[in-house]
Amino acid sequence: MKILYIYLFMSLGGVETVLKNRCEGFQAIGVKADFIFLEDHGGGSSFRTLQNAQVFVTNDHREIEKIISRGDYDVITVIDTPQVHALLRNIAKSQKVIMEVHTPHPLMRKYIQTDVIEDAIAVIVPTATFGKMVESEMKRPHPPIIPLPNPINRLFLKNIENLPKRDRVPIAYVGRIEQIKDWKESTKIVQHVVRRHKNIDFFMVGRLIDEKPEDIFRAFSRQGLTGHVRWIPFIEYDRMPLFYNYISSNNGVYLTSSKGESFGMTLIESMSCKLPVVACNLPVFHEVLGEGTFGKIYRSVEEAADHILSFIEKREERELFVMRAYQHVLNDYTSGVFAEKWSALINLER
Repeated sequence: MKILYIYLFMSLGGVETVLKNRCEGFQAIGVKADFIFLEDHGGGSSFRTLQNAQVFVTNDHREIEKIISRGDYDVITVIDTPQVHALLRNIAKSQKVIMEVHTPHPLMRKYIQTDVIEDAIAVIVPTATFGKMVESEMKRPHPPIIPLPNPINRLFLKNIENLPKRDRVPIAYVGRIEQIKDWKESTKIVQHVVRRHKNIDFFMVGRLIDEKPEDIFRAFSRQGLTGHVRWIPFIEYDRMPLFYNYISSNNGVYLTSSKGESFGMTLIESMSCKLPVVACNLPVFHEVLGEGTFGKIYRSVEEAADHILSFIEKREERELFVMRAYQHVLNDYTSGVFAEKWSALINLER
């Protein structure tokens, strides 16, 4: 079986990460996946390392038509790229068309209120919680909305030992530094932690989107965090397991304050590396963290600081959460689990 994914951007974002991880599951069940990206924003090198996959970058509809006609695909999946639906309506006669909605930005989901949804046999979303939001916005009648959790890359499940030790306890933030991620709330939380536990470092991993370097350093200075913050603009994806394990092995904690997510891939990555998680009160995070069973959810800056210090200072509680979360990843977020659920999905008929 052959599947073609179509997505607007080839960058180093969450959707692209998910697509690469899915390839592991597809290979196990004999499915070949190819990709069309309309624009290359720096992710080309990572996708070209995929084995047995063709990667095309083009926004020319005639070229896309040629790729589809020559590819003999069984399934075409379009992710938040409404530009191609009119083309598919004319040329995708024998293929099953699936639509995926991942974007947390409401303005970028306006297309689901139009006729483009009529061509799909199903609409995939990464969580049931996000699916309810999508359904409330979607034009009716609409295809079935099916939650299909994003899989973790097997690299994150490998045990990494003999990592260097730090004198300070690290708190980690991974994500773009932009308004929707509410990175400023994370710094306020760390400020509260530092007031109660001076021996703290805050690792921020992510590119600047809405801010300039001088702006974030000014914010760190105002909060008294200059000597505690380590900003890392970018880490190669295959080195992220090393980073998470480094934080975990030094009794650290993962923190997310994001206010716009359809899933929360960094939570799954952290849990797979046995790094305890503290997340803000976002409905999607409640689902991924099992209503607080697999990580702690905060409703205020002060509560977040309490949760972080609890993970740092209470070893038995830390181990309990870590092991429950790790088993949760194995049960629900491996590439094998994804492949099994995907196989069931494509048997749907129009």
